[in-house]
Amino acid sequence: MTDGFYRAFEDKHRGSRHSIKERQRAYLPFIRPLAEIYSGVQTLDLGCGRGEWLELLVEAGFDARGVDLDDGMLAECRTRGLTVQTQDALTALKSLPDASQAIVSGFQFAEHIPFEVLQAVVQEA
Repeated sequence: MTDGFYRAFEDKHRGSRHSIKERQRAYLPFIRPLAEIYSGVQTLDLGCGRGEWLELLVEAGFDARGVDLDDGMLAECRTRGLTVQTQDALTALKSLPDASQAIVSGFQFAEHIPFEVLQAVVQEA
């Protein structure tokens, strides 16, 4: 794939940032209690893409960061002031202290990695 291909593909076929963000908003009632119980709740979004979920997490009061391997996607996140880095999911999880994340999320992520890697990601999370 050429640089920016997947970003352009997703922009055209997945849906607008607004529509994806509205769909993902449905998950907030399930996680909001964590932000009310704990201050500075740490979250990690794997394969964060354009950052719609990260943006919702930050708006809900979470200390959210994301990882992705697509620089075009991460550029979009950075223009919105989101904390992201180029890193694969398993390496990101292994670099964290045990029990340091209240939420580990990954929308549209599992289908992009081999099953054995997915198993390791789930175990590490």
